[in-house]
Amino acid sequence: MGRGMPLETGPLNYLGGLPATAHALLPFEDTSSRDQAVLRYAREAINKNKAVIHLCNDPDRDRQLILQSDVKLQRPDQVRVMAVQEVYSEPLNVTKTIDFWRREADSAMDRGFSGLAESADGTSVLSEGLLEFETALGRTLSIKHATALCLYDARRLNGGSGDLLIRLLAMHGHVIFPGLAGRLY
Repeated sequence: MGRGMPLETGPLNYLGGLPATAHALLPFEDTSSRDQAVLRYAREAINKNKAVIHLCNDPDRDRQLILQSDVKLQRPDQVRVMAVQEVYSEPLNVTKTIDFWRREADSAMDRGFSGLAESADGTSVLSEGLLEFETALGRTLSIKHATALCLYDARRLNGGSGDLLIRLLAMHGHVIFPGLAGRLY
């Protein structure tokens, strides 16, 4: 098992069973764990007729990762991959960012999708306002047909403020640790 485990085994299986308004945290330890999670999450959402928005640092790379897999889009507008900086500004503007996700969830429903699946690598926005944003996002998801997978590089979370990981864990209703699979099973 471990880092090279297939998508269908281990903790990433949990991504397919997230409730309709889940707010999940996935601290990753390496690019492979992150990529597997992004692909599995997108695949599950697409199969449930959800619109998918993924925010990352390298949109071209991640777009290829998702679209060149065995995923069959139901419509060309089902998946959008954007640079994280297009949505998360520095410093983080909580109101503006939450408004973006509300509009996108409404748009997904208006376009006939069953909901919105949002994933974002938030590692590059570890800044003031992050904890306030995560709290607000959890509240927003509870009233929208949206799920959120918040991806953070665990190596960066351990630097700086020692309690950041603990605080992020407390703000998410679901936590998935793919890098620990080889040590837990």
